[in-house]
Amino acid sequence: MHKIKLFIILFLAVSTFNADAQEVMDIQQAIDIALKNNYSIVIARNEALIAETNNTPGNAGFLPQVGANFFRGENLNYTRQEFFNGEVREGSNVKTSNMNANIQLNWTLFDGFNMFATRKMLQEFEDIGILNTKIKVDLTISQVIATYYAIVQKQKQIKTIKNAIEISQERKRIAKERLNIGAGSGLEMLQASVDINSDSSALLRQEFDLIRTKAALNELLIRDPEFDFIVPDQILMREVLKYEELAQKVSQQNPELLIAQRNSRIADLNLKQSQSSIYPTISVNSGYVYSNFESQLGLLQSNLNRGVNYGLTASWGLFNGFTQKTRRKVAQIEIMNQDNLRQQTELRVKNELYQIYTSYITSKLLVDIEKKNLEVAQQNLNVSTEKMKIGTITAIELREAQRNLIDAEFRLIMTEYEAKLSETELLRLSGQLITK
Repeated sequence: MHKIKLFIILFLAVSTFNADAQEVMDIQQAIDIALKNNYSIVIARNEALIAETNNTPGNAGFLPQVGANFFRGENLNYTRQEFFNGEVREGSNVKTSNMNANIQLNWTLFDGFNMFATRKMLQEFEDIGILNTKIKVDLTISQVIATYYAIVQKQKQIKTIKNAIEISQERKRIAKERLNIGAGSGLEMLQASVDINSDSSALLRQEFDLIRTKAALNELLIRDPEFDFIVPDQILMREVLKYEELAQKVSQQNPELLIAQRNSRIADLNLKQSQSSIYPTISVNSGYVYSNFESQLGLLQSNLNRGVNYGLTASWGLFNGFTQKTRRKVAQIEIMNQDNLRQQTELRVKNELYQIYTSYITSKLLVDIEKKNLEVAQQNLNVSTEKMKIGTITAIELREAQRNLIDAEFRLIMTEYEAKLSETELLRLSGQLITK
């Protein structure tokens, strides 16, 4: 156990010693790296590319189908032929050869408007693929932002604890001076030592949490977990977001809402596809045929045929066991379901916007309050330190003032972090987190 603690201490010491050589990374750099490297984003983009690739006139049924066939075969047979005039023809290993080749074209000119509905559906699928990519990008980038500012938060907390250790060391120095002049007791020195050890333990835990959080961010950025870096100790906030503007952006740009709207349109198109079967299907077909037959024995020595064929085909399904009616009824039910899902999504997103915005405004107000609390706590510690020097308060009272300052700093750091998380979620909901 002691060896493990020693290893961690040495590791943290080396990390601190090499701080000047570490990469300094701001939030925009982290976002750019994630957009380029993150596996989830790359996969989502590829899935969108698949939907785009499938959106072609050929997949919708607008283009003709062309096929070609070729055959050549030979036979060696024993043949005996008797004719009515008494003539007999007979032979062994009689060779016959046959060659056939053709190319055919079939083009559906009308299929009850099914091809038009299919093409629109393919476009909707392509749009959904793009929106799904945006959802995945926004979720990943929101994770990057949350993890990045968690690092900022922990760096600030580490700085706070280090300041607390310095204050405790100053308390110990004052207690020692008072003890030397006979104005204090050894208890004050022991209490200061206990507080130093307690704060050092808290510092070690925070340093370890910082290492783990950096590893988590490295995973999002597709980098080795031990890759070290530092970030500026600042949580950047935008100007105060307005609820009305966010609500308008959500209705226009929220990818989940847009997907729900497109799913409703796909349900409408599915109904049109089911209705296409009540119309006839009209196709044109054409082709070129070549065939050649040769025989060493028989009525014909050779037979050659070649030429063009063409025609028009019309087919109309008059009855198929009411399956057309069943398809239409199912499609109508699916339209109702998708409309309900769209309304459900709208309500859920609006509710999320309201709750997150409430949390956002509350956090912004708390930041202002905690800043004032921090100023008061700092002033209280300064006064308490001076009183400690002249012996008008005890070490325990000074420790209480010190603890109040630490708590105030931690609350401010946490509140700023929560405000940033709420801001990030508001931008994600309104489709403004990543605009490029």
